[in-house]
Amino acid sequence: MSTSRPTLEAAPTTWRAPDGLRIAGERLGSGERGTVIFAHGIAQSRHSWRKAAAEAAAAGFAAVIFDSRGHGDSDHAPGGEYSSAGNAQDLAPLLVSATAPVYLVGYSQGGDAAIEALDLGTVVSGLVLVDVAPWVEPAGVGDVQRFLEASLSGFDAAEQAAAALGLLNPDQPAPPATAVTRSLVERDARLYWRWDPRVFDTDPDLDARGRRLDAVLSRFELPVLLLRARESQMLSDRSVARLREVRPGAEVRVLDGVAHGVSGSTNHVYWRHIHDFITSLEGARND
Repeated sequence: MSTSRPTLEAAPTTWRAPDGLRIAGERLGSGERGTVIFAHGIAQSRHSWRKAAAEAAAAGFAAVIFDSRGHGDSDHAPGGEYSSAGNAQDLAPLLVSATAPVYLVGYSQGGDAAIEALDLGTVVSGLVLVDVAPWVEPAGVGDVQRFLEASLSGFDAAEQAAAALGLLNPDQPAPPATAVTRSLVERDARLYWRWDPRVFDTDPDLDARGRRLDAVLSRFELPVLLLRARESQMLSDRSVARLREVRPGAEVRVLDGVAHGVSGSTNHVYWRHIHDFITSLEGARND
């Protein structure tokens, strides 16, 4: 993996996860304030964090975005290894080469990977969980799984794919077809999302998942910010309460009018809160 200093212009970069899978990403910024690593959610890609990464770079951070295994331009796992522990391994080379202090930001399934990555041995100065926590609501997970399952047969046109996203969040306006085109690939005259359909076949036992992620979080004393999308069913007051049992000092912010996103969506709305959180940590270190 290249160690050359990036600029504000995105520099494509690739690396190999410990199990040999090729991971595709981009690096922006010089890193005077440290490194922010953005992990996307299931059925998203690195493009969901692109605008946030550009702002992070402009603010003085090295920002890294990447396609997790089975998504976008990264390799599919031949054996279907898409567990959160497997996804965390994709972060290992990034953590080794990152300019400290390092902040991990994980959206949805990317949050699971960010928590698991704490066990990889690199000191992390702050963790941001975006619309995810160790304990999630079955209704929210079911909504996403139904969307994914309904997408497996593909679409005749990008407009159909955009309409499918609208069904996932019926209270939100469906995105324009142009917003999802980059997330689609054509095969046999049909359009498919650019992710391996096996990615949502893992971790069906939500109780086991919650206990495992709680156990990891309990081993590390680090600041945690939870950003909860008000219009999403993924989290509940129970989710927040359980997180605070493990990390009593966790900061929680609720964003009104925001729903859970998947293919073609952008996570840029969260950056201001992420930046505020990191800035507060910098201030605490300087006191």
